[in-house]
Amino acid sequence: MQLSNQQILGVPVETKNGYRLGVVASFEIDAEQQRVARYIVKPALVPRMLARELVINAAQVISLTNKKMVVEDAVVPSRVAEASPAI
Repeated sequence: MQLSNQQILGVPVETKNGYRLGVVASFEIDAEQQRVARYIVKPALVPRMLARELVINAAQVISLTNKKMVVEDAVVPSRVAEASPAI
């Protein structure tokens, strides 16, 4: 499946276990291999201006559709995952 940048930007991102991480804010392309190298994820809630962005390597992505991105649970440190219940 091929997705345009409009279909990827703003897509919700969650871990395999259902922890919501935010939305895809941007992505970086590896020019030599002509493929996505990393995704930049920002929290989707109002305090996101104060929150740090996550950088997710393309190899950590389990699935990506125009509705949702699912990433490996290891993307989130365990103590953060424990404090952030799935909504």
